[in-house]
Amino acid sequence: MSLGNPLRFNDPFDSFIAVDESNKKKSIKLLEEFFYIKKFNDLLESHELPSGKFASQEKRLAELRKEIVKTRQFLHDASLYKTALNTISEIVTKDYTYNEILEKERADFIKNMTKKLMGFRESALVSCFCERYDSILMWGHYADRDRGVCIEYERPLDNPNFYKVRYQKKRIPFNLFKITTLVLGYLFTNDVIDESDDKLISSIIEPFLTKSYEWKYEDEIRCIFARSSKDENIYTINKPTRPDGIQYLYHMPTKVTRIFLGCKISNEREQNIKRLADELGIPVVKMKPDNYIYRLDPVEIK
Repeated sequence: MSLGNPLRFNDPFDSFIAVDESNKKKSIKLLEEFFYIKKFNDLLESHELPSGKFASQEKRLAELRKEIVKTRQFLHDASLYKTALNTISEIVTKDYTYNEILEKERADFIKNMTKKLMGFRESALVSCFCERYDSILMWGHYADRDRGVCIEYERPLDNPNFYKVRYQKKRIPFNLFKITTLVLGYLFTNDVIDESDDKLISSIIEPFLTKSYEWKYEDEIRCIFARSSKDENIYTINKPTRPDGIQYLYHMPTKVTRIFLGCKISNEREQNIKRLADELGIPVVKMKPDNYIYRLDPVEIK
């Protein structure tokens, strides 16, 4: 199965990440707090600050680390942030060069993290399925105007990468702040981000699974991965027509159960598919327009 990026899909709202301004400002504020607290923590750990002077803060940092390991979230800590900011400000007033370096580090950190947090749409890989094989619209829109095929798979059970799409009128806001707390939690403890983290997935996934009512006829199921996924069923091939020259593919973990042929398929294509399907032991069905109502009926080909 082909894995594509939502930016190339036919819905301009597909997986669109919309963040309200107050949520974005709150996230940037937390990034700044994290930067100073982490810098303060690093200075203490490298013994560049007298530990005895900051005994209570060292105790609080140890508690904070335990909280983050448990909740996987970095949250606002006013007292610790104030101490970190004041301590680093004192160093800055004594060393102008350090001030320049620190300011650049801070600006780069906030810029890069904001870009990374907003970049989930660009790094997503999505494959789209339909729960129906007899949709007139789906055959017309996605199967070469009824001249193509529809391949039916056993539905993967208990596979965390498959999701049902919801259809509604209102767009889902992207909770950048919640995601920021989770990503910063991993950064603070110097851990690698766990892509199977349920909290992280639930915070990111919503825009990818919500579409306008106008697409409801698709009855869509989505298979979603991050581009960095190490799933053994994902592989790549060279494809010069792609922006990055790479086509991502997914080997379905379940077997093909039937192949449906469009009602306008050519005789030559039908015979070729039937021959290959017989060799693989896969039943072939051809869609036929009903004689009385607007419906496509499956007829098994012997």
